[in-house]
Amino acid sequence: MATMKLLLFVAFSLISSLAATDLNEVISELQSTVLKSQILVPTPFKFAVSFEKQFGVYPSTIKMNLHGDEDHALVRDLAGCFDNNAFVTLWVTEILLEAARQPLGPAPTNNQVLYALQAISSYHDNNRPMSGSILVFWPQTYNKTTGVWSGGPQNLAYLTNDYPKLAAYLQKVLDDLGLSSLWNKLEPVVEGISQSLAALGIPADFDDTFVNIGLGAMLSRFSPSLFQAWSTNNTDFVQAIRALKKYAYRPFNGDLDSGTIDPRTYLFLHDYLNSLNTPGQQGAYVVTWVQNITEDKMYYDFNYKMPFNMNNVDVTVCSNVVYGITAAILADLSGPQEWFDPDVQMIYQNTSDLIAWAISTNFSGRPDLALVYYPSRFNFYWFTSRILNLLTSAPRPLPFDAMDHALASLLDSLRNYATPAIVQSFTFEGDLAYVDDFLGDADHNVFGKLEKRGEDRISSTSMALNALFYTWTENGQLISSTPAEVYKCMFAGSEWLMDNVLTGKYKTYNVVFSGSVKSVSDHPFFYPANIIEYLNGTKVSPNCNISCISPDLLDAVNGIFNESDYMQQLKEKHFGEATPETFYGYNTPDNQFMPFWSSEPFTYASAMLALTQYRAYFNNLNDGGH
Repeated sequence: MATMKLLLFVAFSLISSLAATDLNEVISELQSTVLKSQILVPTPFKFAVSFEKQFGVYPSTIKMNLHGDEDHALVRDLAGCFDNNAFVTLWVTEILLEAARQPLGPAPTNNQVLYALQAISSYHDNNRPMSGSILVFWPQTYNKTTGVWSGGPQNLAYLTNDYPKLAAYLQKVLDDLGLSSLWNKLEPVVEGISQSLAALGIPADFDDTFVNIGLGAMLSRFSPSLFQAWSTNNTDFVQAIRALKKYAYRPFNGDLDSGTIDPRTYLFLHDYLNSLNTPGQQGAYVVTWVQNITEDKMYYDFNYKMPFNMNNVDVTVCSNVVYGITAAILADLSGPQEWFDPDVQMIYQNTSDLIAWAISTNFSGRPDLALVYYPSRFNFYWFTSRILNLLTSAPRPLPFDAMDHALASLLDSLRNYATPAIVQSFTFEGDLAYVDDFLGDADHNVFGKLEKRGEDRISSTSMALNALFYTWTENGQLISSTPAEVYKCMFAGSEWLMDNVLTGKYKTYNVVFSGSVKSVSDHPFFYPANIIEYLNGTKVSPNCNISCISPDLLDAVNGIFNESDYMQQLKEKHFGEATPETFYGYNTPDNQFMPFWSSEPFTYASAMLALTQYRAYFNNLNDGGH
């Protein structure tokens, strides 16, 4: 291992004078590209002319993972709907600040951050006191009749408000491209989106909420004036902590609101929960939605409700919440000695253990259920590694024992399980290496030959590199025990990224997030459940066929399933369908129309951060570091 490190050091030093200038130029160009992408001229929606674009946001696009022949690839590339949301702008801003804190890191302009904060401020949940810090994903509109604010993908709603007009327009576009035969495949999807859009009025979520809190903690160290701008819109930060306690998943208490969960989550977690299920056991875990079943029933008719009327656990959401809490404690936001009480500490510690377990078991073989809104595992590894990096670089002693527990748990899982998985994902071509996930890797040319287009290659390589850098550095230094194969991937991956990120050779797509249903296998109704009823309380037979499924159906798991009953239900059909027990990937025929959100600024910002870290450790190497 020492010999390998020495060889890498020598090789890296030999190319240093030649590569440094190129690297600096690439980082500078990436910084400029992200800056230019921010929306500074808002536009209204005009059918077939322009999408509504909100001032201050960074762009993201709703797309479909069409794959197969050349026609599918073309539509996947061309079709998309601009989406205004809080999440992408929150994340791009955080990535820019992460890059700025690296040695010689490029800093965003004050206006760039202020414009983003202005946009983000409009995503506070209007159904709650506005002084708080609970956020929604999409912009909300007010219904004067109900007195309730509801949110949804505005541009998608505008497009589908007049379905016949949209259908005629899409048919003409396909005809002009010589792809008229594709309409037969697309029509049911577009029609389904149009019919279901009214059901997309989701409530606030803990993901946006705690990414925003993490952003505030970062700003407190980056700029007093920018932190003050953030604080003006987040005067009651502890509102989010109170909500975290109220809505946490507590599987061992049997309560309808806190002890009930999505049956897809339960399948992913059931071995883990069974291992903890002892008399008197307590436990509490982060969930996605800032709502419970009682409230879902109350707001159902007002288009402010959870998808499928129940909460779920997504381990990437868990990571973002744990990061937000960790960053808030270390930044001393609102006096953590008061709000980080025993219940919050239990949620923090239990959720950290769950994240570590998910990593060590490879998501128990069901990444589609564990990462229900974030199909990219590289995204998850990176987001989780940020927690570890915060904890390993924080002054000692850590303020709370729960943080020491989280540090030990995540250190083991990231260095001993996530790292080998990431390293094995690199494909080497000579001295360079890259990482592919799944976008653009399941198409066939006119001769039927598989073509790997690597449409998420730049994004996946960037996220994989960031995960490795955050996992194996402390206080801006690569640690001495960094394995040689990790060094090799850092060097080869960064060099590949530097050579390719701005060439236009590869698409800059990513799967920043997706809907929870990617295919038939992801529908919650086909999994074992012990609560099957409509919201009005009418029971539904588990032997009922698919015609019994409706938007007001609650199909969920309460408490801990008797193991023999659960195993029996896995063998049975649910609404006429067998439980999908195996995950076959995101490029199967069933996943043909999987919706996903892609953001080019997210890709470029991630690449800039990876290369900024590479430059920092490159300089350390030449200064006599590792």
